[in-house]
Amino acid sequence: MCDPCTSIEVAQAIAQRHPYLVRKLILAGTGPAAGTGITRVTRLSNLALLRGALTRQDPKKYLFFTRTANGRRAADEFLARLQERTQDRDTHRQLRRPGRTAAEQ
Repeated sequence: MCDPCTSIEVAQAIAQRHPYLVRKLILAGTGPAAGTGITRVTRLSNLALLRGALTRQDPKKYLFFTRTANGRRAADEFLARLQERTQDRDTHRQLRRPGRTAAEQ
């Protein structure tokens, strides 16, 4: 598991050095250390993830889009575009329950 800051740096480096590998890049929770509102990012991200789980909606709708009519439409269009690629997609990952190994799942 990578430090989130390291993951962001790696993602940015790949996008810069090998742009043909990246169609779009969304960096969430980034900003200068003393940037306005940066201390609220973790709380807001966690609330959006919880809201997604409770509503059985993709949390990206709450993380990256406003709740206006235009924002909801843009979120739906974005999520539809994620399904465009039918080959070489990442496999679905099942989250492990705490305290259990993969074999015990």
